[in-house]
Amino acid sequence: MTSSRRILVVTPTPSVARSVIHCLSAARYRAIVRADFLAARSEIDEHAPDLLVTEVRLGAFNGLHLAIRARGRGAHTQTIVIGAPDSVLEAEASRQEICYLTLPLDEDMFVVTTRRILQQAESLSSA
Repeated sequence: MTSSRRILVVTPTPSVARSVIHCLSAARYRAIVRADFLAARSEIDEHAPDLLVTEVRLGAFNGLHLAIRARGRGAHTQTIVIGAPDSVLEAEASRQEICYLTLPLDEDMFVVTTRRILQQAESLSSA
């Protein structure tokens, strides 16, 4: 089941990038990978992804900023934010209807969450 959905992965941490890409590849998803906020912002501005998978900590900005930017441009981008347990950021993600997964990343949970989000997005776009 190869997906034609556009997935953007944003992570400055090599181990997180490897884990996310491994999970996506095993589930037969392909992704574009960017290591920082500015490169990801440019990617979102050019062509918003269907799914944004981002670490929460991206230097002076965070992954929530990217999700809000994508939505602000009228995109229907869904987002998974990955980070250390943080009740404030998790609450903000919940308010924004963004999935927050904690590190260390549970790879099975990540794949299940990714599939669920993409299936929901497909259902909404075909309705």
